Amino acid sequence: MKATIKIIVFGIFGVLGIAVVGVMYVLHNITLSNVFETGIIKVADGISDKGSIAWDANAVPHIKAANDRDAYFLLGYSHARDRLWQMQFSKNYANGTLSETFGPKTLDMDKFSRTLGFKKTADSIFQQLKPQTQDVLKSYSDGVNFFIDKFADRLPVEFSLTRSAPLKRWEPSDSVALHLLFSWTLSSNLGMQLQRLSLSKNLTVSQINEVFAPYPGSAPVKTRDYAALYNNLDVSGTGLALLDKLPPSNVEGVGSNNWVIAGDHTVTGKPILANDPHLKLTNPALFYLASIETPESSLVGATYAGAPLFVIGHNKKIAWGYTNTGSSVQDAYLEKLNPSDNNLYLASDSTYKPFRVVQEKIDVKGEASVTLPVRYTNHGPVISDIYQAAQQAINGKKSVVIALAWTGLETNDKTFDSILGINRSENWPQFLQASAEFGVPPQNMVYGDTAGNIGYVSAGRVPVKANDNDLLGQAPAPGWEAKYDWTGYVPQSAKPTQFNPASGYIATANNRIVPDNYPFNFGHDWVLPYRYERIMDLLKGRAPHTLQTSADIQLDRYSSSMADLLPKMIALVEGLPSTPAQLSILKAWRFDSDPESAAPLIAAYWVKNFTQELLEQKIGKELLAAGWNQRNYDAFLNLVLSKKADQVFWCGGADNCQRALERSLNLSLQQIKDKYGADVSDWNWGRAHTAVAEHVPLHKSPMAWFFDNRNTMGGDNFTVNVGRYNYSDPANPFNTNIAATFRMVADLSNLDNSSYILSSSNTGIKFNGYVDMNRLWGRGDYIKIPVSGHMPESHALRFYPNNKF
Repeated sequence: MKATIKIIVFGIFGVLGIAVVGVMYVLHNITLSNVFETGIIKVADGISDKGSIAWDANAVPHIKAANDRDAYFLLGYSHARDRLWQMQFSKNYANGTLSETFGPKTLDMDKFSRTLGFKKTADSIFQQLKPQTQDVLKSYSDGVNFFIDKFADRLPVEFSLTRSAPLKRWEPSDSVALHLLFSWTLSSNLGMQLQRLSLSKNLTVSQINEVFAPYPGSAPVKTRDYAALYNNLDVSGTGLALLDKLPPSNVEGVGSNNWVIAGDHTVTGKPILANDPHLKLTNPALFYLASIETPESSLVGATYAGAPLFVIGHNKKIAWGYTNTGSSVQDAYLEKLNPSDNNLYLASDSTYKPFRVVQEKIDVKGEASVTLPVRYTNHGPVISDIYQAAQQAINGKKSVVIALAWTGLETNDKTFDSILGINRSENWPQFLQASAEFGVPPQNMVYGDTAGNIGYVSAGRVPVKANDNDLLGQAPAPGWEAKYDWTGYVPQSAKPTQFNPASGYIATANNRIVPDNYPFNFGHDWVLPYRYERIMDLLKGRAPHTLQTSADIQLDRYSSSMADLLPKMIALVEGLPSTPAQLSILKAWRFDSDPESAAPLIAAYWVKNFTQELLEQKIGKELLAAGWNQRNYDAFLNLVLSKKADQVFWCGGADNCQRALERSLNLSLQQIKDKYGADVSDWNWGRAHTAVAEHVPLHKSPMAWFFDNRNTMGGDNFTVNVGRYNYSDPANPFNTNIAATFRMVADLSNLDNSSYILSSSNTGIKFNGYVDMNRLWGRGDYIKIPVSGHMPESHALRFYPNNKF
């Protein structure tokens, strides 16, 4: 009885505590939003003339300044005003200093960042950028720090709730470090290499090539028998523990759509350009919308919260957008240790060389600081040192370690020079010249201009692999064999480029961008072409185009993957004596992943359970879950059901495939009944498929309900309107945290008429009086951000240098 009373009392006080924190948060942020919106601020050092920021009803800042340098100062101020917690968390993640605030819980994350060396690489990159790019980053940092200094007593409430370590000033290279951390999530192909290494313990290379099926229309990549290689080295099965610990890179679904339509196919006679990057949903969003107007520049679009450049958007003359290419820019190398001295590794020149070792000191809140020795080979940092479990998995005798080569670790990267050049370009030649400097992560860039031109270029560094390289980035390579070393980078002149194509349409969706006979190895783990093919069909079928037709395409929920896979599944079970009545729901489905429909719910459960039925007994639960964290197995299922894979191995014969389908369908229906009830009218996709935009890190706290954003949504892993789910999540296998974080449709006939939306509010300050873009996003709505005559001066926060006040 006493225990029960104690639980009740603690529960009541817990609820009251949360309520008090919530009230404090609301009052705190209402105060913040009221303080910073209008009035006059004097600046002792940072701007040369008067300027202003006017936040519109959607919390989008409209910045006016006498010159670009002042504008970037004001953008830094605006970022800090709206996103300071997010910026500082990201900075600490990239710098490997999270444990100063969160203690040992984040030590693994800090070890990752220190081993990759984001901050040190960023410092070196910054020193080699063009002077004008350095000036932009410095001006931006000055604006961030001006805000921090002026309002140090009014920081976002997250700093108090987490008892954060003292706030550190923003450095210009911090923006570069954030970009490198972000680039990691869009870089391939370390994750897939480790997957193949892990699978090689139980499967042959040909079987692995069925699990990770080749791109449609292509044959499997011809490689050496790496399964035999790893088994001979006694390292097969390695990488799983490491893969679980490292932040995921190149997850299927993380990518984007973009397209540009020539004026011949639009109502206005001018191009329309659309872009919607698919990234992790967060609250606030990764991107930050802004408008800058100076005598030198006019920019509107999406910036990073933490960097001054416009990643996607338009100026007065051109518009641009990106998607991830998925090029092969990472290689894992097995490094063989000297049996007599583990401080030496066998290099590709057949000599043993000492590791270069850097000692990294990590301060840990509440505990003694930790010293992390980071070892480097000629290929890069030894990533298997981060976790002893991964080292043990490589080999019980510790005779091999794994090092990483990645273009993101190159200290002469010019990506910031490139983006600034794109922001200032006025025509195709200037855009093309600026894109040639782009480094990481490789991007498909689409282009449109007010003169009526459209274009495309593949930009970013892609390593050249030697002609006798017989692994081609598919699996970890023996570091002691010189044929696996990179020999340079693919020249920009050899990369895919289009300008005013005869078709009048250009689109990309992380699909394959080079033909089979392309002379360089661009990569092989492309995203399946369902989105790309659907986009092209809609572009060709709905002309003449308007902004609304492009918005409709961005919101399209037709499931091409289910249209491809499901009829094969139905055909095998249809007519069986025990076929359930609910199969008729799937047979009648027209593959619109409507959140109100039962069919996509049944189909998703069935695909999940059928995949488990085939793969779990062959590769084990852990590897299956790790695979789902990285990508899906739809192409594998298509191979099996089309009898292009080894049905005897995977199913035990064609009849057994049929039985597996039957069992998995019945299991799926039972699971749905258990969770949603027996009444089919209560079954709908939206109940299972919720878009969750998580607040970092408070989504793991009792306040998650308050800080996170949630929307029911349609779509699936391969719809144009992506809503990726992760089957390996046992509690919520169909929740999505990867979707379109930003949508833009640019009107090159009148750029002020362009449309935009973020997946979460532009500001991290809740209850601020602004429109919550998350709700607009959930409804499929857009906003406008006109540059000219946008806001009266009375609605602006005005900034004056001391000498001109």
